[in-house]
Amino acid sequence: MIPIPLIGLSGPVSVKDQEWNLAMPAMGARLSDEDLAAVLSYIRQSWGNNASEISPEQVQKVRAAMSNRTKPLTAIELKSVR
Repeated sequence: MIPIPLIGLSGPVSVKDQEWNLAMPAMGARLSDEDLAAVLSYIRQSWGNNASEISPEQVQKVRAAMSNRTKPLTAIELKSVR
């Protein structure tokens, strides 16, 4: 989940068997690691979701690993990001 707001996402993507063709800009790139972790943790624990929190350290690790990226991810690329 962390790469999407950091790098952005474009092109077709399937979510729960529903197809979307969208573009999400890298809006989280301007947030601090702490702020982005808080926003993503909120999403992961709201609206019936019951996922674990995301730590600032996790955001920092992904930010460092993707620091050379200039284009948004595609759904296929997102599947390979771990």
